[in-house]
Amino acid sequence: SIGVDMDHLQSHDAAMMTKRDCRTVFIQVAQQSRLRSIFIKNKIERMASELIPKAMKQSTFSDDDWEDRPEWWNSESNA
Repeated sequence: SIGVDMDHLQSHDAAMMTKRDCRTVFIQVAQQSRLRSIFIKNKIERMASELIPKAMKQSTFSDDDWEDRPEWWNSESNA
């Protein structure tokens, strides 16, 4: 049970997370950080002509099934 910390009366717990939940959050932050560095490092032209098509092609290998995948993702013209 979590009690009120007398040093931080204005603090309230926003969420309870398991070890697995924490790991998931850290992975998501790391992924976003990596994506940010890729976008900063590369010009738009390279992203569109090389990196995005490569990522789209590789995504088919993992057999991901997305509920709301954009219509253009993995279209025959991009394969």
